[in-house]
Formats: sequence, structure tokens, C-alpha cells
Amino acid sequence: MSVPCVFCEIVRGAEPASVVWEDDLTMALLDHRQVHPGHTLVIPRQHLCDVRELEHKTGAALMDAVARRFFSARRATRSERKLNEER
Repeated sequence: MSVPCVFCEIVRGAEPASVVWEDDLTMALLDHRQVHPGHTLVIPRQHLCDVRELEHKTGAALMDAVARRFFSARRATRSERKLNEER
């Protein structure tokens, strides 16, 4: 028996998550480990074993969701730091 995918469980509502964005193709949630305040994971709703399985439409929606989350977090924190810039 295979281990259930934690992200699939979150998408179907079987696992708790702090969802901050969702649409038909993607979902953004706060990482429960919070390496940095506001650390957000953006995931496709579709289960993938390999990123090469990602359909173009879903990939575009995923990148759009990443950009939205990045800019909204930057506005909320008024940060001018780059995405992965060290403190």
C-alpha cells in the first residue's frame, strides 16, 4: 500500500492547512514549519509524481499564483528584499 500524498490530502480537505489562496487549479498555504514568517507553499490541485507531468494550463496558473503570493507578501511586509535574499 502506498503512502497517501499529504498535498492531495490537503486539497481534498482531509488534512488541515492554512489556505491563503485557491482557484480551480492551484492552492497556496502557509508552511506549518514557517522557516520565515509568511513562508507559503503553492501547489497544483492535480497530483503529480514528476513535474514533467504538469500540463501547460496548470503550470501557468501555478506561476501566476506564485507571483500573486510573492507580491502580496511583499506589500504586506513592505519588504524590498529579493525572494531568497539572506537577512
